[in-house]
Amino acid sequence: MPRIFGLIPSDEPMPFSQQFSNIGGGTVGNSATGTFSVGTFTMPFAGELFADLTVVYSWSGFQHVMVGIQLSTPAPTGWSQFQHLALQSSTLRSQLPMYATWSNLAKGQIVTLVLWGWVGGGGPSVAFEAISGTVRATRLGA
Repeated sequence: MPRIFGLIPSDEPMPFSQQFSNIGGGTVGNSATGTFSVGTFTMPFAGELFADLTVVYSWSGFQHVMVGIQLSTPAPTGWSQFQHLALQSSTLRSQLPMYATWSNLAKGQIVTLVLWGWVGGGGPSVAFEAISGTVRATRLGA
């Protein structure tokens, strides 16, 4: 029996995912970029995919951090790229949101989410600690 997600009837048991992942303390040095695997999702039907994520990171000192998921494959059709500039010299832990959308995906198409982080500003390395969020699919034309 089909289930209803919002106003979209679906034959699939769960056309979305909620997850929390420990990135493993991946560190990115000053004036460098790093990438971290978030997950792989298979489209349950032809349509669009939406990812709304939040990343947690920490460092000690003045630093500039920028994050996004635009390096995912296939490349998203729309994405955010947020940044945080810290002007303190103490130990800090913070978080930034990010989102991406993919349009016109085929049923069964695989989307691999990749967190991209850039660090710059003359300060210390930044430890990317965890990521959480929701990934959901909608039918084409729904």
